[in-house]
Amino acid sequence: MAMFTTVIGNGPVEFTDRATGKQFSIPLSFIKPDLQAPESSGWVTLGISPSLQPEATNWLKYLFVQGVLTVSTTSISRPAFLLKAAQAGVMGNNIKVEFTDVVADPPAFAAKITAIDTFAGLSVDPTAPNFVQTVLTPGLVQVKTIPDPAPFPAAGTYILDEGGGDGITPAFRTIPSADDPTVTAFVLEATQTDATGNGIQVTITSTPPTIFTLQARLEQNPTDISLSDLPAKLAGVARGGVGYLIEVSAPTSGFALPTASTIYLKGGTNTQAATPAQATTFS
Repeated sequence: MAMFTTVIGNGPVEFTDRATGKQFSIPLSFIKPDLQAPESSGWVTLGISPSLQPEATNWLKYLFVQGVLTVSTTSISRPAFLLKAAQAGVMGNNIKVEFTDVVADPPAFAAKITAIDTFAGLSVDPTAPNFVQTVLTPGLVQVKTIPDPAPFPAAGTYILDEGGGDGITPAFRTIPSADDPTVTAFVLEATQTDATGNGIQVTITSTPPTIFTLQARLEQNPTDISLSDLPAKLAGVARGGVGYLIEVSAPTSGFALPTASTIYLKGGTNTQAATPAQATTFS
């Protein structure tokens, strides 16, 4: 948050040289709040000679004392950094970023980055328009394998922690059948190979015998982030600004401390030339 001070009042201020009768107009924009007068270059631009400047300054200070002129302080937000979904598509619109524990000295903050994909009315029937393997892309997870015919999945909460996430193969989890936990309904895998995928939580709620809802959730909680840690620590990577969920970059004004706030990425599309959801957070 940047703070700006300006002089407000009835302007411009008129000043008359009593010796010659010449009148000068001093725009309020020329009056510096800390000086209660123009700076040296301002006097030159206005054509007011050094011999007249003390008298003109006294007149301006008198107007401040009388309340005709006052100083106004305005806070103006400027971009702290730019956020973009790491993957293009509408699923980036499901990413929420919360900024907390913002400390001014030394500058630091924490963040909670949450992505939640919810798919309702799913089916294990490959001929159905809501077939789970078709519907689950793009997103946090996708169907790696599914038998044909596939049994109805068991309701429950699962973590993609059976393997993978090694940078080569994605993290995955076997979802059991609702009728027999030893039988596989399908296998889910993360859509990326990074180890972060091992933290994806999947919740299945069902309406037997044919329809179920699947929700995939991933949460990242970087803490004690300093400006020198950006963009990598906020993005959740060792270096660079492209993480598992978000891409972080600096605005033209450079990185700044964000305000405590919650933002939602938006604008992601699944058009032929898909665009990533994005947002700008302010200082």
